[in-house]
Amino acid sequence: MRAIIVALLLVAALPAHTAAQTSLGNSVGNCFAPDDPYPYKLGKTDPLYDTARDEHQRHLEDMEKYVNCLDRERGIALDQFKSSFDLFLKNFGKDAVLQYDAERADRQ
Repeated sequence: MRAIIVALLLVAALPAHTAAQTSLGNSVGNCFAPDDPYPYKLGKTDPLYDTARDEHQRHLEDMEKYVNCLDRERGIALDQFKSSFDLFLKNFGKDAVLQYDAERADRQ
């Protein structure tokens, strides 16, 4: 009975590892962390040991894809920030100085 329950849990967890990690165009926010694998504690003699190990292996591979996606998203966000700041400089010249809340309140 235990083996059947564990097998069903394994099958249910498989689709969680198929989420794509892509950066679409210039939009940010397309990276999704994979679900954590079920915390199996199986002995090497357990018939499901290899299956559980494979699930953890897929999870680590998906985590690597997730981190790489975040790196790409960071690059996109920095490019967007630079473009926006360059436009700010172009439009406002010497007045293009970032002001924070206290400075803004003083000017008003």
